[in-house]
Amino acid sequence: MSDIFDLLEESAIQGGSEAAFDFLVKRFRQEKNYPLLFDALLMKKRDQLGLPLVGAQSSPDLNEVQRQDYERAYLVAAREVGDLFLREGDIAGAWPYFQAIGEQKPIADAVETCELNSMEEADAVIEVAFAQGVHPRRGFQLILEHRG
Repeated sequence: MSDIFDLLEESAIQGGSEAAFDFLVKRFRQEKNYPLLFDALLMKKRDQLGLPLVGAQSSPDLNEVQRQDYERAYLVAAREVGDLFLREGDIAGAWPYFQAIGEQKPIADAVETCELNSMEEADAVIEVAFAQGVHPRRGFQLILEHRG
């Protein structure tokens, strides 16, 4: 674990915070650690805007252009991470990212064509499709198929 901190520190020394965040983003993509990838993408944008890296999602010190820039970065990061989860076949993992930006279609499309390999996976998809209302018809079909 200390190796990652050494590499992160080396990136920061050689290229500043931008290089350090680029290192983290690349690393989390490679490791398929999508929640941390999302956090790193947002922290990178917050750093670019001169905001604290963690904390409130908005700041009263932002002007309208900065606020719009941060919101665009949030949308892009959420879509990217949601898409990465979907490519892995993880509908339940993708849902919070698309839900946060008010986009159900990518999830509904994935639910329509998904193949479920376990009862745990079925339960997770049914929760999103039926209980969360993303694709109620398909969710009900999945309930009948997997729960009788």
